[in-house]
Amino acid sequence: MIQRYVEHKQKPSGFVMALLTNDLHGAVSRADGDNRADLADIVEFMRAHVPAEAWGSPEKVAKWLKG
Repeated sequence: MIQRYVEHKQKPSGFVMALLTNDLHGAVSRADGDNRADLADIVEFMRAHVPAEAWGSPEKVAKWLKG
């Protein structure tokens, strides 16, 4: 899901959107058991593989999806 967002600028699911927009409460409340357990690893993956301009705030995500 994250890779499709980065490579194809596809709008992600609610869980991934919450992660991308820096909404911890939203991410935890939308995560299934596996994603909740792996949350720290997912964020580390994003730090390593998602361009800084593509995540971190709702404005950055909106701009990335438009571009």
